[in-house]
Amino acid sequence: FFNQNAAQTIAKPEILRKGISLWELFPFARNSGEGDHYRRAWATGEPVRFEILAQDRGIWLGIEAYPTNDTLSVFFPGHFRPAADT
Repeated sequence: FFNQNAAQTIAKPEILRKGISLWELFPFARNSGEGDHYRRAWATGEPVRFEILAQDRGIWLGIEAYPTNDTLSVFFPGHFRPAADT
């Protein structure tokens, strides 16, 4: 599940409506620090909150991931900041 902010940020709502795995949508995340956050949420059953740099957009994205028994819900709560604010 991806929230409305995530759908707008991803800019591919038609894909999100069909249902797509996190790894299909973000294949680069599988072998990155971002993927580590998602795997930790899934393994521990605990929500995670983190930021990633979206270099193509020049912003930092706040991300929250909430695991359930059979899915991981990903939210972009809407807090973005310019990449210059590092």
